[in-house]
Amino acid sequence: MNRKTVKGMERNKRNNQGESYMASAGVMMAFLIFAFCAVSMLLYSAAFCQNISQRGDQAWERRTCGQYLEWKVQQMDEAGCITAETLDGGDALVLTESIEGVSYSTWIYCSGGWMREYFAESASTPDPCAGTEILEADQMQIAQDGDLVSVKTKLSDGTQICTEICIRSGGEERK
Repeated sequence: MNRKTVKGMERNKRNNQGESYMASAGVMMAFLIFAFCAVSMLLYSAAFCQNISQRGDQAWERRTCGQYLEWKVQQMDEAGCITAETLDGGDALVLTESIEGVSYSTWIYCSGGWMREYFAESASTPDPCAGTEILEADQMQIAQDGDLVSVKTKLSDGTQICTEICIRSGGEERK
């Protein structure tokens, strides 16, 4: 081989290497763009799912609170068995029933960031922290106007739930 041929081959080899580096850089750039898009989509999807989950939790708390109160009142719906009382400076819903001749009361109230339920003989008044925790809630306001019991519950996230329950016994003894 002569010198010109060898020099030409070396020049072609360097040019091919430069083109190879450029192709590799292009492939790497495309991969980085793809990776960036994939990570961005994952982060967006995670935030979207978290938002949906939070909304579902809030809706569940609203439904649960209202349904729980309605169920408890309807369970004890007898003349004179449902009253609004005060416990430790807050409102409480008191549901009274007679079991084998002994009078018992179920107190539903808010204390320590929780809606609580306390069941005991009617002669006792509950310790505000003694009841069973039902739902995270900060405050309850109870108003009774004849056969209508209105309960406004403020949940720990600031959401207010208004539940209105009609007492069916209407002051008459249930048969």
